[in-house]
Amino acid sequence: MTANSKILALSMACLLLISGGVSAKRILFYEVGSGGDYMIEGGYSKFKQELQSRGHDVASITQAGSLTKDKLQGYDVLIIQDLRTQFTIEDISSILWFVMQKGSGLFINGGDPNSANKLTIPFGTTMDTAILKDITTPIPGDTNNYDFLVNNFPAEDEFRVLHQGVIKIGFYQGSGIFLSGNARCISSGDGDTFSETGSFASGSRPCISSAALFGNGLVFVHTDPDFLTDRNIGNFDNKAFGMDIIDWLSMSREMTPPGNTTQEIAVIIGSLNLENKRLEAQVDQLSKEKSYLETTLNDITNQLTDATDKILKMESERIGPLTKTNWTILIFGLCILGAAFMLSKRKEKKIHEEASELGYELGEELGDLSEESSGGPIGGGAGQPPKA
Repeated sequence: MTANSKILALSMACLLLISGGVSAKRILFYEVGSGGDYMIEGGYSKFKQELQSRGHDVASITQAGSLTKDKLQGYDVLIIQDLRTQFTIEDISSILWFVMQKGSGLFINGGDPNSANKLTIPFGTTMDTAILKDITTPIPGDTNNYDFLVNNFPAEDEFRVLHQGVIKIGFYQGSGIFLSGNARCISSGDGDTFSETGSFASGSRPCISSAALFGNGLVFVHTDPDFLTDRNIGNFDNKAFGMDIIDWLSMSREMTPPGNTTQEIAVIIGSLNLENKRLEAQVDQLSKEKSYLETTLNDITNQLTDATDKILKMESERIGPLTKTNWTILIFGLCILGAAFMLSKRKEKKIHEEASELGYELGEELGDLSEESSGGPIGGGAGQPPKA
């Protein structure tokens, strides 16, 4: 790339960044021949919902018929998952026009190699017929060696946006691919991944997904449609990878100038555009987190202030070790005890007085009885001598 081309690329990138970046797109799913697990009203419903939640319009073609330019005209991205349809020359011609001239995005996601390769070969990608196998990186809890984890994403520089935030994905009985032309490998198996037919020997690190700029458009090919099904999209970084692919395919191509450096400039512009969008999303998320933390801090501060006020109030009401309320209760209790003590004393005095009076009267009666027994009428008359 010449110095002038780099300046032009940077200028175009800046214009795209100012214009607002990737916007919501109209996405068409071609589902003719696809099984229910790969249709947006079936096993791809969560993928559809995720696209809609990001503002994209989603539609599908389910009825067999020619795929004409008129049918593709109103869309920005075409997704063909589990490709098993035998496309006609007219179908392929319409898809090539959609990518090359209209400058749109194409996502071919798995399928029968005998059918898919008729469409993928022009974009520098050929799917192998053999299923890949890996016994060293199995999916946890899965004893099937044809399902394994992929954590190799060799594409760097301008293609790194295709695996932004992606560390590992699940790979479910897909095949390897052979690259040609300007197609670039985006993800691949590790050193122990191989095919039993010998197409890919151990150590070959077979590619499983590729990206290419084709004319004015973008093409992404992946050999495993299962990674975006409802049962798998939430596993590992599958959803993040799927969204990165859609973001990349959604890049605007309208401002890309013609010439020999078209593809290189487009990739630079698209990469800067996507990275800017993701930085804005991160800033927005951090702003929300900051607002939440500020609200939480205010709540904690208010609670601390209330607790401090209560403590100060309690301290101001203390007399010695007790509060005013405690002293009031204590004094009131002592008054009750004092009153009870006084009442008890009074009652005791009254009982003593009554006992004293009763004892005086009883003493007089006992004295009278004593006199009578010593010489009174009881025991004989007066002057009578005692008996011998």
